[in-house]
Amino acid sequence: MRPDPALAPTGTAAGLPQLPVRVRLGRADDLRAELVIEVGLPPDLAKAATELTLEATCSGPESVRSTTLPVQLPVSPGGRRKAAGGDLLQGRVVLTEPAYWSPELPMLYRVGGRLLSAGQPVAGLDEWVGLRRLGVRGRSLWLDGRRWVPRGLAGGRANDPDLADWLAAVEATTVAVVELPAAVAADDRLPLWNCLAEADRLGRPLFIRLAAGSPLATTAGVARLARHSAVLAAMLPAELFAAAAEWKRVAGTMLLAAEVPGTQPPPAALPGIDLVVVRLAADTLPTLTWRVPATLPAVVWQAAAAPSRAGCDRLQAALAGWRLAGERPPADWDWAGFLVG
Repeated sequence: MRPDPALAPTGTAAGLPQLPVRVRLGRADDLRAELVIEVGLPPDLAKAATELTLEATCSGPESVRSTTLPVQLPVSPGGRRKAAGGDLLQGRVVLTEPAYWSPELPMLYRVGGRLLSAGQPVAGLDEWVGLRRLGVRGRSLWLDGRRWVPRGLAGGRANDPDLADWLAAVEATTVAVVELPAAVAADDRLPLWNCLAEADRLGRPLFIRLAAGSPLATTAGVARLARHSAVLAAMLPAELFAAAAEWKRVAGTMLLAAEVPGTQPPPAALPGIDLVVVRLAADTLPTLTWRVPATLPAVVWQAAAAPSRAGCDRLQAALAGWRLAGERPPADWDWAGFLVG
C-alpha cells in the first residue's frame, strides 16, 4: 500500500530496529471499537532495568477500494504483560465509527511509532492492520455482521516462488487455501509473507494449512499468521489438535479449523477448535453419519485435479441432493462452506 503522507505515524524514527505489532480487537460494534496494541519486546529490552514507554499512533483507514475520512489517534499506555513468546508492551486505542476489514472492502489502519527506553528511542514500529469481525454463530461462520459461506480453491504452496501468480489467478473473494509444508523454513525469505501483506491490502481471503512439524505450528507462528487480516483460518491436522487450546489465545479472530475425514463420524467438541474441515476423496460425499451434524460449523473439502469456482458450485449442489436423500439432517442446518482442490 502506498502510504498517505498525511497519515504517517508520528514519532517514527528511521534506522531503528522494527518490532512486531499485534492488534487485538476488544468490544466492537458499528459505532465503536476498542483496540489493544501489543508490541513484542526483544529479550535484551525486556530484561533492561530502565523504564520502557510506547509512543505511537493509530491512523487511517485506507483501502484500495474506498476512501473515507481518516483519523489519527494516540495510543494510550496500557502496561506490560508476560506471554509465551516473551514480554509484551501494551497500549490502547478507541475508534469511533470504525472501518472493518472484509474481502469486499479491505480497510486497513496503520500503527506506528517508537519504543523509548529512559526517554531515548531504541526501536520502531510501523504496521498495517485490519480489524476483522469474524467468528462462529451456531453452526455457521459470520464475517462483519453477516453469515459468511466460504467457497475456495486449494493448490497454493507457501514456498512456491510463483505463489503470487497463483493467488492472482484465484477469483476475487474466493478463498485460497495455501499449504505450509513441514520441511519449509519460515524466515522472511518465504514467498508467503509478501503474499500475505498483499492479500491484506487487496482483500484476498486465505486459509493456511499447517502441516505437523511446520515451523509455524507453534504459538508464535500462529500469532504471526493472525496478524494478517486476510488469513481467516489456520487448518490443522490431527497431530496438532492438542495445541489448539493454547493457540486460540493468540489467534484472536483468526479461526482454527480441524481437518477430519468424511469417512468417519463427526468428532466430539475439540478445545480451541472453531470449525471442522471435512476431507473427501474426489467424486465422493460424506458418510451417512454426517446426517447428525457436528456441533461445530463444517466446511467440506473435496479433492479435485483441476479446482475451480464452478467446482465449488457443483459440490454444493451435490451436497444439497445428499441431504434430501434418506434420513435428513435438521432443516435449520447446512454445510458452512465448500472447498475443492
